[in-house]
Amino acid sequence: MPKKRVSVGKGKKKRKEKQWYKVLASPDFDEKQIGEALAYDPNKLIGKKVNTSLQNITGNLKQTHIKLTFRIKEVVGSEAKTQFVGHSLASDYVRRLTRKGRKKIDSSFEVETKNGIKIRVKPFVITFKRIQTSKQKAIRRLVQEEIREFSKEREFDELVKAVVSSELATHCYGVCKKVATIRRIEMWKSQVLPAVKS
Repeated sequence: MPKKRVSVGKGKKKRKEKQWYKVLASPDFDEKQIGEALAYDPNKLIGKKVNTSLQNITGNLKQTHIKLTFRIKEVVGSEAKTQFVGHSLASDYVRRLTRKGRKKIDSSFEVETKNGIKIRVKPFVITFKRIQTSKQKAIRRLVQEEIREFSKEREFDELVKAVVSSELATHCYGVCKKVATIRRIEMWKSQVLPAVKS
């Protein structure tokens, strides 16, 4: 007996099913899978931001408070590839550091990498006790000078790793402790700035 055939009338289109796409971290983070995305059209995923923690990539539980943000830049097959666009520290982690009696010295400024990529960084310094305004200014100036110098000597991927790890903060700590008794230096936030079109 012949198989029954079902005809589809004109004007009726078969509904396209949604597909799952693996979201990968940028090459700076070894393209580890950081999530999945469901979409009818993979092109609709491009430009979307994906948040995760550094701990999800490294497996290090001590890095849970470090939040990373990636943006999907292209979809190849079933993989959504991303680029790093910034990071931040969890607010409860920052609150624990800034207890009563301590001084938090904030900064916010732009740096440029060796390969010409600009990033806005927001470090902060925690002292054990309140200090003179002149020392606060000296610490803020030193932090900016050190981070700018550090950045221009490194490629983008090298700087990103130094920012989200303790490398850059440790580097600054060694300089600032000569000015005052420093408890901690943290890279609170970073944001990759869009390239200026000529």
